[in-house]
Amino acid sequence: MIKKKTIGLLIIIAVATPVKARDIEATRITQDVIVIHGGGGNTTVARTDSGIIVVDSFVSPQAAREAKDIIIKYFPDIPIKYLINTHYHSDHVRGNQHFRDALIIGHANLEKHMMDDYDQLIKKYGSYDEKIMELENRINEVTVETGEAAHKLKEDSLFLKEAKTFLEEFIPTPPSLHITSDSILTIGGKIFEILYFGTAHTDNDLVILSREDQLLIMVDLLFHRNCYIINSTSDVKNWISILDKMIKRSAEYKYVIPGHGAVVVDANALVEQRDYLNIIWNTVTDARHRGLTLDQIKKEIKLDGYKEFIDYDKIGLDIEACWHQLER
Repeated sequence: MIKKKTIGLLIIIAVATPVKARDIEATRITQDVIVIHGGGGNTTVARTDSGIIVVDSFVSPQAAREAKDIIIKYFPDIPIKYLINTHYHSDHVRGNQHFRDALIIGHANLEKHMMDDYDQLIKKYGSYDEKIMELENRINEVTVETGEAAHKLKEDSLFLKEAKTFLEEFIPTPPSLHITSDSILTIGGKIFEILYFGTAHTDNDLVILSREDQLLIMVDLLFHRNCYIINSTSDVKNWISILDKMIKRSAEYKYVIPGHGAVVVDANALVEQRDYLNIIWNTVTDARHRGLTLDQIKKEIKLDGYKEFIDYDKIGLDIEACWHQLER
């Protein structure tokens, strides 16, 4: 049963290449919870006495099939009752078609973004047969002396063939239950809070909290020790506010699931994420007040304290995203 709460509390366009089974693996968090890694991100699976809840569905139908096989292995003969999409980015929703027997839940803004993504895929790769033939002809025309060029053409041809395979299988499957505010999902004696705080990473981010499982699913509102996390439509100030709110509720959970990477224990990762966003935002705001241009800011601001973060060399893109938000 799902009901509204009565108390307050990058567009990725690239077609995913097939994900081999060995790239998909599960980590058991508790007796009732597993997190499946690989396939473009994390999928969280929670068992209840009345059925299973799955959060996100991976980047492709093939990856979702393999994830579903893992779910059946861990929790045999238990039906999957719900799939929750945390936001529209392709690495979290393109496996939805393999969960059509479940009730798929997502924010009301998700479907439009998801279908726009699909339209762009068709526009970019829809004529793949002609493009593949063109590339094959060009491969046959290149000489031995242009071996590097031939290798690049072969790579392009292989990519298009994978795109063809993907698009022939992929059926965009948006949520059938749309929510616009905080809601509660009750199943099998467990309560799952589905929280919506407004635009942050995207305009349809959902956070899931299960006190019975001591579980907080933040997905792409938490990139653990990562730079290059802010996109052009993010709302950094609200993102910081969301992290603050969930840090204050840290007594209600133990395990924190990001969208990518390892499961985190306790709220320290949220604190680190909040502090990173804060320092980026405040530094850019201050530099703008001092009259610096974007190029000057990117040259001046190094933030050496984050050198150990993944993608530190791309920290300038987070700076640029904050700059553009301040221009909006």
